[in-house]
Amino acid sequence: MRFHFTLLFKTILLLSLLIGCGGSGKRPGRSSDPDAEETDTEERMTSEDMIPRAVLVRAEFTREVDLQRFKATGEILKEFDPTVDVIYLVGKLKRVPTQATIEVRWFRDSRRDPILISDVLGSDSFSFVADFRPVEEDFIPGSHTARVFIDGAEVSGASFTITGEDPFAAGVRVKKPTVSTRVTRKMKPRQPSKLFKEKTKRLHVTFDIENATPGTEVTVRWLRNGNLFNEQEVGVAPKGRFGSEIESPSGLPSGNYTVEIEANGESKAETRFTIGEVSNGPAVDLLALGLALGGDNLPTVEQTVFKVGHPAVKCGLRFLDVPPESIVEVRWIQLEEDNESTWHTTRTAVTAGGSGTLSAVWEANGSFSEGAYKVVVLINDVAVAEKEFTIE
Repeated sequence: MRFHFTLLFKTILLLSLLIGCGGSGKRPGRSSDPDAEETDTEERMTSEDMIPRAVLVRAEFTREVDLQRFKATGEILKEFDPTVDVIYLVGKLKRVPTQATIEVRWFRDSRRDPILISDVLGSDSFSFVADFRPVEEDFIPGSHTARVFIDGAEVSGASFTITGEDPFAAGVRVKKPTVSTRVTRKMKPRQPSKLFKEKTKRLHVTFDIENATPGTEVTVRWLRNGNLFNEQEVGVAPKGRFGSEIESPSGLPSGNYTVEIEANGESKAETRFTIGEVSNGPAVDLLALGLALGGDNLPTVEQTVFKVGHPAVKCGLRFLDVPPESIVEVRWIQLEEDNESTWHTTRTAVTAGGSGTLSAVWEANGSFSEGAYKVVVLINDVAVAEKEFTIE
């Protein structure tokens, strides 16, 4: 909400009476005897004592004012209906230091920061009228406070209420989380679903945000079969539709998924969906070969034909739903006419279990032999995937 602010003021001349001493030149409270001692009860004035103390002597809210005399002409109110078109603050200050900076800061009490700050230069005494109007159709219900600051120090203020249910009282709201393969520029989902094809490469989750305050932290957590695999922080405005996405060039693994949305560490909404067919146990849903591996343990370029002079053949795989303390074994096997010969074997412990990726490398140690080969992946001694390749 933004407010329109008008401040009108009038000045009153400050008269100061200076009291001096008589012709003798003696100071009150002092002995004429130069040898007399000063008493501890003598009062001393400091520069701070001479600074006038500003006072807010009137602060009232109404719907009708006399802008010429800076006075309320309507009923003084503490509560207003959200549908009113304007609310006036009528105030009066006294003993404002010359050239002081005066601020009127408007707060919605459910928010830490002011929603409006207005600056004026004031004199020793003046009255003012401030008005504000809703930007949207109605005011937002809840408690509000107008606070007056002079040279950065709060003098006083006054509170009022917009009647109705305060939408900010319950904090930020997250509504309508939806998963889809595409979204519009305004974050509206296209082709939303609860079931997606196997090897789907990209998914979006979009959701409505209401009542977010500055500094609100929204976290989107993606889980597969109950295991967290991706977490993102999303910047949000007080109101609107926002989103997050996940992507895998090789396709997202099949399984049951959950998207959890948190605001300021508190769970606010979730949605569930499925990709492909759900496995009933340990599996490898992606197995690829290449000459170089990326940061995700998968080949940067997939290939199935290698040269005898290549320094190594590299394998990347994605395993799913393995139990804790599992062993993933990769065997490199040459396919002969009547026989299979294992040339190399790697074994990797997956202590925590769950899902993830790993790599295995077969180095040439000179040069490879021409022929047909295959790589076989076993989880806890059970073969779950294989892929053939050729060296020429």
